[in-house]
Amino acid sequence: MQASTRPGFLGIVADGSTTGQSNGEYACAIIRAVVDWFAGTTVGVTPDGLVERLRMIQQGLIGDFPRGSASYVILHAAESQSVLVLHAGDSLFGKVADRSEIQWQTEPHTLANALAKVPLPELAKLPARHRLIRSFRSRGFIAPEVTNVDLTADTLLAATDGFWAELSQADQMSYLDGHRCESMHGYDDCSVLCINITETTYPETTFSAEAAAIFYIRSAS
Repeated sequence: MQASTRPGFLGIVADGSTTGQSNGEYACAIIRAVVDWFAGTTVGVTPDGLVERLRMIQQGLIGDFPRGSASYVILHAAESQSVLVLHAGDSLFGKVADRSEIQWQTEPHTLANALAKVPLPELAKLPARHRLIRSFRSRGFIAPEVTNVDLTADTLLAATDGFWAELSQADQMSYLDGHRCESMHGYDDCSVLCINITETTYPETTFSAEAAAIFYIRSAS
């Protein structure tokens, strides 16, 4: 995740495919490349510009990761603008209003729901959901899906499939409230980036102590 003195922020979650070697490192390399670019850019973020940057990053990583594959969610928000969301694979973007339930705003790109929409609780049980039809992969660039979501005083989430598919809705909310779930042990990567949007006269970006320890964070130079 990246914080900057400019209005707005950019966050990214990437999850390496479990079917290949070094995909965990591949996901980390994608995150660092995206964050480093955003921390140093002086150009405004647009959907086309961000997709082109992802294409360049993909080309730059082929040499080190010739068989890399990862799912990802990128979100960019600025004051008085909608949230720009780019995602590919089975990582999802969602919102939590009034701490009641998660409202997922995107759909995973899997073989199980390629031809028709499948409710997430049902999709989570289908073996074919592990077959991705879109991802950040070395063997040919595939453009992400682009979504714009109204920015309101909610909690924004970017989560891997281990979070939305492996945990019950009750455990998801419990985890967001700061409780560790016993059901998480032995599951797929359950990473979730949680961003609280508040209405304030003087916007600022802060991070929890736990987040500072496990996320890759940079401020604009």
